[in-house]
Amino acid sequence: MIGIAADRLCNFPPPGDARRCVCAVVVCYAPDQNVLSQLLDGLTTQVGAVVIVDNAGQGVGAAELLVPNATVMLAQPHNIGLAAAQNLGLSWARAHDYTHVLLLDQDSVPAPGMVARLLRVLDSDARIGAVGPRFHDLREQIAAPFVRIGFPFNHKLRCGNDLLDSPLGVQDSARFARAQGRASGEQGQGADESWVDHETLLEPGKVVPCDFLIGSGMLIPLSVIDVVGEMDAGLFIDNVDLEWSFRARAAGFTLLGVCGARLQHRLGDARRHFPCWPRGVVVHAPLRLYYMMRNRVLLYRLPHTPRVWVVQDLPRVLVKLVLFGVLIGPRCKNLHCMLRGLWDGARGRKGPAPALVQARAAAR
Repeated sequence: MIGIAADRLCNFPPPGDARRCVCAVVVCYAPDQNVLSQLLDGLTTQVGAVVIVDNAGQGVGAAELLVPNATVMLAQPHNIGLAAAQNLGLSWARAHDYTHVLLLDQDSVPAPGMVARLLRVLDSDARIGAVGPRFHDLREQIAAPFVRIGFPFNHKLRCGNDLLDSPLGVQDSARFARAQGRASGEQGQGADESWVDHETLLEPGKVVPCDFLIGSGMLIPLSVIDVVGEMDAGLFIDNVDLEWSFRARAAGFTLLGVCGARLQHRLGDARRHFPCWPRGVVVHAPLRLYYMMRNRVLLYRLPHTPRVWVVQDLPRVLVKLVLFGVLIGPRCKNLHCMLRGLWDGARGRKGPAPALVQARAAAR
């Protein structure tokens, strides 16, 4: 254990009280009102303030959901992107003397006690740059793993309570996870005996180092933001969490996944089922495919991006081109947006997609 800077500790009385230290930042764009209501209900008792950054400029239609003295709305005149919106929330938290920020998407619902469990781990060592919960997409049989990047396969770290909580049971869940991982090349989240060659079953409640964290549910001290920097607004929407994780690791910080902290989170859009993909393929809109392709190439160019991730990611580019350009419609729109994204990434273009790309993606 090394000394911990006072400005990163949640040391208000009682010590570790997240309601005095943590500001949650929720970025919204035309959210599902029921899910947003669940999010606020589960969150306002766990943190000191909730900042909602409305990227649609419509007040998210949820004024009745706001809790007085606990929720703040920052409405934007247009979509400024996920990263820029998160940075607005970071600035608000700093200006109002919070020491920690919890990032959340509009479709995430924290379990009771999630923030306190994350905070307890985070404040234990100054080398910890951020912590994240295990997240469960309710469309899946088991929760997503944390990940250590490797070649040719990632090392997926599954929390033991994922299997205990699964309706399949422990043994069947292990077989199911093995089949999913081998068939889909699942990315997951971000001293053990492996139950397949690139997966490890962790003890319930385990805290584990990982190479990246999913942005939703990530708890970060503002003192770490001071060192690592804010989110890269130029990426606009996709791979923002991945880039920041790589930057934090390059700065010498550790990222930890906390099995005891749980978050329901909808990862991706609709799913299309194929025989070779037992979990189904997550289907994204053409404009989202533009950002996914552009931003991965932008990450390839960064000095703090692990080279092993770049080498491992290149085959995924080809897979996506075939999946969404040949097998899954709208094929022409998908292929146009993906190829333009690759081209813009190679040229170093950042920010929102060009107007012509947006128009092409939106055309019927």
